[in-house]
Order: sequence, then structure tokens, then C-alpha cells
Amino acid sequence: MSTKSKALLLDMGAQIRGRHSNGDISATYNLLLKRGWNSKETIANALAELLEKGLIEKTRQGFLRRCSLFAFTWWGIEDPSGKLDVSPNPVPSDLWKHYKKNAAPTPSSGAKPDR
Repeated sequence: MSTKSKALLLDMGAQIRGRHSNGDISATYNLLLKRGWNSKETIANALAELLEKGLIEKTRQGFLRRCSLFAFTWWGIEDPSGKLDVSPNPVPSDLWKHYKKNAAPTPSSGAKPDR
């Protein structure tokens, strides 16, 4: 895993405030700018890697003036505020357990097959 992805995972973890906040984690440029990030592309690439490896999952799709939200997959998701697109589940999804390091890319991942 890249250094930037590890750093983003830690910066996202800094937003956890008790057991009810998993699922309400954002990775906006303005928030991360205060933590030393200065590239939207770097943030996007690190987010993509964390999602691919199953360490985080999206709990709300952002649009216009509403940011995307994420959850760590090793904890359950609670939604006391009712603002997530996913249903609360106290059981962790553990998506990271299904990541295969050297798995061949699938056509749906956008990777181009070798010729």
C-alpha cells in the first residue's frame, strides 16, 4: 500500500469520535488541506486505493454541496443522524479480508487486458 494511502487512512481515523461516527468519515480537500494535503489528485488516488483494498467503503455518495462519506470496514456502521445511503449494520463488512494482492484485474475495474 502506498505511503499516501496509509497517511490518508490515519487522517480519516482522526475523525472518529466514539462508536457512532464510523460511516460519517469524510475526505474532502478542504478538510485534508488543514492536515497538510495539497493535491486533489493525490487524495483521489489514495481514496481509490483504500476502496480497492477494502479498507474503507463508501456510505454516502457525494454530489453538489454534499460530500461523500466513508466507513472503516473492520467496524460496524451506525447512522444515528440518518444521513447515510447505506443501512446501519453493527457487523463489520471486513471487505479487506477479500482483497487479493496479486489478483488479475477484472474488466469491471477499468484495467486493460495484456496483449
